[in-house]
Parts: sequence; C-alpha cells; structure tokens
Amino acid sequence: MLISPNYFKYIIKLLVLTLVLILSIFVNIRSENEAISPDEIEAFPKDSLAEYIDSSGVNFDDVDSLYDSPEWWTRTIENNAWDVDERFEFIVRYGPIKAGSAVMEVDKIVDCGGNPTYHVVSTAKSSAFFSLFFKVEDKVETYIDTAGIFPCRFEKHIREGGFEDDKVTNFDQVNHLAITGNDTIKTYPFVQDMLSTFYYARTLDLEVGKPVFINNHTDRKNYPLEIKVHKRQRVKTRAGTFNCLLLEPVLRTSAIFENKGRLLVWVTDDQFKMPVMMTSKVIIGSITTELVWYRLAKM
Repeated sequence: MLISPNYFKYIIKLLVLTLVLILSIFVNIRSENEAISPDEIEAFPKDSLAEYIDSSGVNFDDVDSLYDSPEWWTRTIENNAWDVDERFEFIVRYGPIKAGSAVMEVDKIVDCGGNPTYHVVSTAKSSAFFSLFFKVEDKVETYIDTAGIFPCRFEKHIREGGFEDDKVTNFDQVNHLAITGNDTIKTYPFVQDMLSTFYYARTLDLEVGKPVFINNHTDRKNYPLEIKVHKRQRVKTRAGTFNCLLLEPVLRTSAIFENKGRLLVWVTDDQFKMPVMMTSKVIIGSITTELVWYRLAKM
C-alpha cells in the first residue's frame, strides 16, 4: 500500500499534537463514553522497539462549577516530584520509523506577575526524514507558580511547514480569567494550561482505580479533564526499565475534538511520576513516544 505525502503530513501533525502533552494531553483524548476499558488495554498494539511487561472503573464527583467558585485564597501544593534542572529527552516513532524528538525541561525560576514561577519548556521537532515532507519545530512554555503549582503565563510557538503561529495566554488566577490577545475568558479557579496540567498531575497521589480531575484552559476554551489510572505495569525503554502507572486522559465533555484516537501514558510509580512512554493509535499503525534519556532534579 502506497502512502501519500499528504499522509506523512498528517502523521507529523499528529505526532506534534501528541507530543505537546505530554505535552498535551488533549488532542488525542477520547470523551468519557469512548474511553478505553481495562480489557481493551490488552489489545492495544505493542510497539516494535519497546516492551510492555504486564504486572497486574468510575464515579464522577462533582467539581466546582465554572462560575460558582469560591473567592480567591492562597494555596500551597507539596511538590516532591520535580524541580529546576529536570530534563527528559524522547524519541518519537511511527511504527519502527523515527518521526521526531522532543525535550521537556524545568529551566529555571523566574518572576511572573510579581511571583516566583518555574519556567518549563517543551520542544518538539520532526526527524530529517519526516522534515522532507513536513518540517516541525515547535516550542511550548509555561510559567508555574512555585507555591500553588498553577500557571501564570503560557506561550505556544508553532513552526509547522510554512505555517507559523505564536500565542500567549496570561492567567489572572485571582479573578479566574484567561487573557489571550483581545479575548478575556472566565475560567476555573487554579486552572491549568496544556503543559502545566502534566506537571501539576505529577504532584498528586495517583492510585489505581481512582481518577484525577483537572480543570484546563487551552486555545480560548475550558476543558474539564479526567485522568484515569488503569493499572501498574513494568515498561522497558532505552532509558531503562521502570515500574509504571498506566494513565489515560479523558475529556468529561463529548464532541470537542474530531480526532478521537486513544492516548495512553506511562509514568513511573514513584514520587517523581516521570513520563516513560506514550502511545496513540492513528489510521495506520500507532505513534510511540519513548524516553531515551533523563535527569531528575536534586530534591
């Protein structure tokens, strides 16, 4: 079967969207009624270069509604998972083919709105082969309050083929507002952006069978998000073999995205909850993001 150049463009776009979750957890997320079941996990295609070693349900609790929120208060989140100098490097494959690479790092602490924040940067770029069809060099940045672990500012710098786009969202967390360009949108208390969501989730206690709910604002829209914690597994990667938790991000609202591919994320089952692997089905085959090198912060 011949694969057209347009399909390669589709694949590279999808891998970029998949990366920006970890890079964003949002593009390949399914709605609640289409989420993968524990039984279906076993049927998920195994990657040709990485090995999953198996070792081993949800009532929704009401969360604060969008406008019925409490007045501002100061919160402090205990963060024993990550800090400045943490760095993860990934390879992204479409089947056995290297499609690109990605880096996630906590760069430094900077002032944002008068408060100290973690400057977190995620970059994704296509491989030399895929760049022949569709070159990608994307950069996503978030500034996360060091005490409350919520974003002050979010930046997205997209370079995909001939397309360029730069967006900046400033969060007024006191008044629950997200400001992007000329748009000011009411949002949730302590709302997260597409990248800070992942870092906030890593500070939480994750237990099998107990979902985590995180309110998110991305691209001028509010997204209630559930993260299902399916089970424990051992995962072998180029960076080593790790005891992991298998997560699946799920939107609590339906029909938000046309792309409804399943996204599975493996994070280490320890205090760091570092990303080890992520897999998403596409029309033909699957895309796998695999950890190849890492440096944890000195906690």
